[in-house]
Amino acid sequence: ISALLVILSYYCFEMYRLEIKLTFKEILHFLKPLLIAIMICGVLLIPTAYVLLENHQSGNTKINLLTLFVPRFNFESLLYDYYGCGLGYLTWIGLIVGLKIKKIKRLNIWLLLILFIPIFSFILNGFLYPRSKILIPFIPLLIYITIYVLNCLKYDDIKLNIKIILLLALPVLSFYQQPLAILDMILCGIGILLYLKNIKSALLLLIIMPVAISFVNNQEENYVLSDKYQQVSKIKDIKLENDSRSDIFKEPLNTVNQVKNDVFRTSIYSSISNTRYNQFYYDIINNPISIRNRVACLSNSNIFFQGMMGVKTIYSENIVPIGYQEIEKNVYQNKDVLPLIYASNDLFSCKEFEKLSFPQTLDTLYNNVIVETDQINYQSKVTETKLKVSVKSKSDYLGIIKLSNGYRINTKKKAKLELDVNQDLFNKIMIIEFDLKKVKLIKNTDTSITINGVRNRLSSLNAAYPNKNTHFTYILSQNEAIDKLEIEFSKGRYDLSDIRVYTIDYDIIKEHNQEVDTFKGIYNQNGILADGEIDVKEDGYLVTSFAYQNGYKILVDDKEVNSECLNKAFLGAKISKGKHKVKIMFKPPMKDIAFIVSVLGILLLAFQGRCKKGEKRIERTG
Repeated sequence: ISALLVILSYYCFEMYRLEIKLTFKEILHFLKPLLIAIMICGVLLIPTAYVLLENHQSGNTKINLLTLFVPRFNFESLLYDYYGCGLGYLTWIGLIVGLKIKKIKRLNIWLLLILFIPIFSFILNGFLYPRSKILIPFIPLLIYITIYVLNCLKYDDIKLNIKIILLLALPVLSFYQQPLAILDMILCGIGILLYLKNIKSALLLLIIMPVAISFVNNQEENYVLSDKYQQVSKIKDIKLENDSRSDIFKEPLNTVNQVKNDVFRTSIYSSISNTRYNQFYYDIINNPISIRNRVACLSNSNIFFQGMMGVKTIYSENIVPIGYQEIEKNVYQNKDVLPLIYASNDLFSCKEFEKLSFPQTLDTLYNNVIVETDQINYQSKVTETKLKVSVKSKSDYLGIIKLSNGYRINTKKKAKLELDVNQDLFNKIMIIEFDLKKVKLIKNTDTSITINGVRNRLSSLNAAYPNKNTHFTYILSQNEAIDKLEIEFSKGRYDLSDIRVYTIDYDIIKEHNQEVDTFKGIYNQNGILADGEIDVKEDGYLVTSFAYQNGYKILVDDKEVNSECLNKAFLGAKISKGKHKVKIMFKPPMKDIAFIVSVLGILLLAFQGRCKKGEKRIERTG
């Protein structure tokens, strides 16, 4: 979309520069090839746009629309920043001095509006966020403007008034503490002065800083190191079954979108992932927010989540949830997780479930199907526990002050605290929750607390999309008794208040997979998501762990049944007692319409793609 806007901007500029009147016919003539190109790509664009509008995650970060119309008085979109255009001071000279040149003045004003008013970036990003990376396609147009201005400075008499000079000096206020930026400004000034004195080699001086800036900007990107990539790539050799899910705990952020042979995963990092799944992941099953945003759903050791999602196999080099046994080095398997598809008549009222508070929701959700019903035949087995601990070791620089309702943490750098647990917690799942308050360094620094390898993070206010995570939750489990808590605090000063600890026996959820009716069949074959049979003992619901959205079709005994959203986020349907053939398919919404549009685009290209004899063309001059 940004590229199309660049082409449209350049077209309007050329028409104005060449003094050609913009008639409806001329605009239609210009838009025709663009529309044909869009139509040809319709088979990809239309379903993607549908999914984007249905599932985009900007709702997780509240955006004040009025602020998007207020110009941002920084230069991140244009100068130096690697997440924007990343250009140098020379382009700023081109944009500002160009305001004095009649033929390009309007184009310069238009580019300045796009660069500095966030609403444009917000729209071009598909209404997700106002990030300036979307403006990168404008770089050729910005370079063109810069060259045009340099040419005019040399051959035309351009007088700079005080307003233009003040605008040219604006970047100094933003970058006066950055030596590279100041050097760029100095060299630009010298280079242009020498160029105006007919020293053509000065143009080489103007090239030095863009090259240096590009090199420095590329160093800002956090690429995966080669040795880490080699470690992660070896995971692809693990043999996995496709009738269950698998997860990778090694480098979860780097392996989040890694897939293999249609094996199901629980993790995803995308701005347009399923909204219901994202809310289930963070707000219902209460997985930790371990990075700066809550858009990414990373692999984690929450045994309730792993069990519900049918994660039979995991790869981990440290933390291993309860129930998983090692089958080869760093590969663990748990046969007691729920199937990907099953039937159950253990129902629980959706309205009553919403009245429950965390963590009583965890085992209630795991052992039941949350649907619209009056049935509430389950009482949570989670119990609050007064934990008995003693300090085993503590970093010398870690300050802990007891408060009336918690503790104050004060440390100048990352600190560790190890506690011995002085009670029997064998075969137990431990749940810890507390509120994070009075964070001193919240404006610029992330605050994180890790317990037994599970990390929660509150992002700084300056983060691209602050996660606002002030309620930390930890679901801890292991095959051995939980006899210690290894806690790691990030630097800063902050309060931990209303600390609560709960426990529940693993057996309460361990054998639930034996109580449901398991679907037996094949997955991901010939475009069909699942195809097989199920023997249902009692009337109930067919339950899946596929995130609910438009496009699914469920066939029971070759007849389509009404799909429903179960367990707050997943696909399901009513099913009666007896043996049934079940088939589940997914077809992207708007796919048929998109295919027709693409075919029409190809036909239009065939008939209209070539310029007809005698057809008027715009000739470039100058």
